[in-house]
Amino acid sequence: MCAVAWRAPDLVVPVVGFRQWRLLGTSLHSLWSEVQWLSAELRAECAVGAHDATDVPAKGCSCGIYAFYGPCPCTASALTPDLVGGVVILWGSVELHATGMRAAHARIVGLELPLSHGRKRRTVIDVADRLGVRAVTHRALRMVGAEQGAPLQHSLRPRRDWVAPGTGQPIGVVPRATMLAQGGREVLPTFCKRRRDQ
Repeated sequence: MCAVAWRAPDLVVPVVGFRQWRLLGTSLHSLWSEVQWLSAELRAECAVGAHDATDVPAKGCSCGIYAFYGPCPCTASALTPDLVGGVVILWGSVELHATGMRAAHARIVGLELPLSHGRKRRTVIDVADRLGVRAVTHRALRMVGAEQGAPLQHSLRPRRDWVAPGTGQPIGVVPRATMLAQGGREVLPTFCKRRRDQ
């Protein structure tokens, strides 16, 4: 019998998500927190939870970088001077819930161009250039995301009624080593409880 070297293949791919930011001057900020996205990539940390600040997202806490499964409607930020939509890829620990997910790491891969050709559009293009990401139309967001990651299959998204037996509480984080196959790709599934944005 000869010894065979075996290596587990790296089948984990980033998960595609969609979100919005607040445009303050020429910088992007999370909608529900004071986090400024200084670069295209962000690592979540928790300053308020009763857990290790780097253990994000944590069960029972609202920490993490949030994203939806699909793009926000193209008019969601059209009539505002400061809301900007876009596409991100998420990785590391990812916690899923019925309408979206939160993760330990995210990278912006595309910012949505406003419908109008005014000041906001020029600012979004400048921010995208500074971050090294693409500024694209609403229609192109899914395509840009698919170039960098994989959307989560509908069959893997938790239903609103999934709860832990006997508790009535949404199911918590699945350990990082637990993976579910998704069409030949692997994703890190977990389930979410509360909504806060980072």
